[in-house]
Amino acid sequence: MMAVLALDWLRGHALAHAVPRLVFYGEATALTAFGISWLTASHTLPWINRESERFAPWRASNPP
Repeated sequence: MMAVLALDWLRGHALAHAVPRLVFYGEATALTAFGISWLTASHTLPWINRESERFAPWRASNPP
């Protein structure tokens, strides 16, 4: 996002005029990607991991 904003500044804000909420869309995309990667790394998404890999706070023994 920083690179896009820097390039937009160098080009005279042409992209910001074409996309009025450029920063909002960039931040929303980054936050969504971060959330998906967090859920994937934490082994909580059931369709990605096997049952033995999933984290469950009520289980006595969880995978490392």
